[in-house]
Amino acid sequence: MNEPAVKRRPWGCLLIGVMVLVVVPVLALWIFQAYSASRVRRMLADLRAAGLPTNAVELEAYYALPPEATNTAPLWMEAVAELSQEDYQTVAGELLIVGTGEGEVPPPGEPWPEEAAAEAHLERYAPSLEQLLQAAQAGDHARYPTDFSQGMNMSLDHLEALRAGTRLLSLHARCRARRGDASSAARSILAIIAMSESLRREPSQFSQLVRMAMTSHAAESLEYALTAVDFSDDDLALLQTRFEAIDLIPGLELLVIGERVLGVTMFQNPQLMSDDFDAAAARKIALTRQDDLAFYLETMARFQTAMKTPWPETRRAAAVASDEVSEQIGSPLGYVRYTMTNALTPSISAIAEAAARTQAYNQGAVAGLAAERYRRRHEKFPEKLEQLTPELLKVVPVDPFDAQPMRWQVQDEGATVYSVGRDGNDNHGFESDNYLEEQDIAFTVKP
Repeated sequence: MNEPAVKRRPWGCLLIGVMVLVVVPVLALWIFQAYSASRVRRMLADLRAAGLPTNAVELEAYYALPPEATNTAPLWMEAVAELSQEDYQTVAGELLIVGTGEGEVPPPGEPWPEEAAAEAHLERYAPSLEQLLQAAQAGDHARYPTDFSQGMNMSLDHLEALRAGTRLLSLHARCRARRGDASSAARSILAIIAMSESLRREPSQFSQLVRMAMTSHAAESLEYALTAVDFSDDDLALLQTRFEAIDLIPGLELLVIGERVLGVTMFQNPQLMSDDFDAAAARKIALTRQDDLAFYLETMARFQTAMKTPWPETRRAAAVASDEVSEQIGSPLGYVRYTMTNALTPSISAIAEAAARTQAYNQGAVAGLAAERYRRRHEKFPEKLEQLTPELLKVVPVDPFDAQPMRWQVQDEGATVYSVGRDGNDNHGFESDNYLEEQDIAFTVKP
């Protein structure tokens, strides 16, 4: 006798269907999140095993000075304290370099209507200038106050104060050069280099960008002073040594290491993202946060690898890494999946480009100083930079844009060392105020 068929009630089938539709996605999401969290733990463990920081406490320790080093940060901060006051920019007014004035200080012999005002400004802040010069003598090992637990919201107020000190020294170098005081001009330029190098170990993209700007200020001040005053050979040799010692690439890798920790801090404390971050915003990123963090760590690993390469590969590798990340984030799925990575990823390609420009100008300063020393000895500039080696240069400086030796041109009124710049074309030292124009990056020596 056959068993009667079991009849499934419609509501039972519907319940099973609903359970499948609900439970399966939830289970899949749970597995996906657990897998992503496991990836994050493994990646962070690998970083720690490599001796790299993964959180704010570890980054604070990573930024520690060598045991034998003397921290000069208090000296620098004391020197720029008065320049940090709210009324400083009001006092600076429209003065060149320190204020809102545009243009360049005229060379000696040419009228400068604002010269008296500039000298009065330097006299007013003479104590700050003297403190800056003394701090430079103490060395460039510095550990500035930081609070990495604030993530991307960390205060870096000291950077603006140091920039103000750089501008004051730049004005001082030009004014002393106009008066024929070569020794004082050299001291101010050397102080700018020392202050910029005090930031070389600070693991922040903003710190490294400010360092680049300060380095460029030193080279600009030198380029002006070489046209205005006769330095002693000892001063020229010392300036050349200090410019030769500047190396921006370690700072590029360091900023990636620091920014990675700041980003991880933001992932772990999303409320730091903005003042109006609420529960709704937290729920929006909660489902993909671990996957997003894993992608962020992968992204920063790509950037760190790019920043460890020598010039000019640094620029190319940074651009490739940035393009790959942008392509993934820019897709419809990536835009949803990697919300925080999109918000927190630094513009590595632009930073590498800025570093290359700074390096090119710095290389021009090195070769220009050696060429001027050659001119003093031989009463003419060298026809080729190779003539400077090995007596005045160990090697001819390399162009960070194409890995070729820096170019050299001798003119009736002086000589120019130049890089081909970002377009890679030799424009014979042509420069323009329009950044969009094809141009070289030139350092000119006019005795």
